[in-house]
Amino acid sequence: MKFTFFISLFILFAIYDSSQVTDTLYYKNGKVLKTKNKEYDFYRIVSKTDSVTFDVKEYDRNDILCTTFSYKTKKATDVEPKNMEKLIRKNQLPMDGQLLRYSKNGEIIGEAIYDYGISLYGPVEYKNGDTIFFDADIMPLFEGKGPDNLRYYVSKKLKYPESAAFRGIQGKVFIQFIVNEHGEVQSAKVARGADPDLNKEALRVVLSTSGKWKPAMYKGRPVKYKYTMPIAFKLQ
Repeated sequence: MKFTFFISLFILFAIYDSSQVTDTLYYKNGKVLKTKNKEYDFYRIVSKTDSVTFDVKEYDRNDILCTTFSYKTKKATDVEPKNMEKLIRKNQLPMDGQLLRYSKNGEIIGEAIYDYGISLYGPVEYKNGDTIFFDADIMPLFEGKGPDNLRYYVSKKLKYPESAAFRGIQGKVFIQFIVNEHGEVQSAKVARGADPDLNKEALRVVLSTSGKWKPAMYKGRPVKYKYTMPIAFKLQ
């Protein structure tokens, strides 16, 4: 009877203990807030499923699931989910396993697979039936050469808009685009702008590179690759 009572207590303790390893963390500008407030950008529900694994579900402000993934330590740790950022800052908690990104409708729109922080696949984006890579075995290369060649081309082609120069406007424009399997530029857009005139000129220069790229390669085949190019405008 005593043995049975001990086993029952153990089971109850295990159930109680497992209920204590889930925390909700709220983030603002990529940093954890000490307490929830109306300023947060998103939140994560983090569950410590065993002594090394932290499963994460990330939600937006409308409580819509955005991303699921896992962190895993190589050694057992007693760190609770609410304190996992300490391990991340020390590079002791790499991503491991599958990462999935979801649309507002719950459809999978992105994926990656990691092995203790090393990317085995992706990250990729699924859009209109296409698989678009953010990482690949070989990055796309402008004219088949290194980044210095791209910077030289941009510096030669870029024309400072007179209206912006007259107003003393400076800044950095980030253009996001896809280099397809044929080295052509697709879906170019201003990801972060500085001024309408500067944005327009930066976009023009990026579009002029179309057809001049050597495409990204993944497992020996050309793939679509999402690229972000910063272009700085600075008055002399």
